[in-house]
Amino acid sequence: MKIEENIICSEVHRAFFKSKIGESFSFNVTFQKWLKANSGKYKDIDIMIDYAAGRVMKLGELTPEWWT
Repeated sequence: MKIEENIICSEVHRAFFKSKIGESFSFNVTFQKWLKANSGKYKDIDIMIDYAAGRVMKLGELTPEWWT
């Protein structure tokens, strides 16, 4: 799945993120705005996967199919 231009955060996108991050995933306004503003960019951004455990991944590692 790629971040398409003018992305609309649908159930398909929600299911994708839940499959990558876990059932606790939910969209918030800040993340939705970021997705819309940065489609196709920023694969080296750090994404906090688990705050309590300090687990961080690069967006490009989390979603390699977006960058090919």
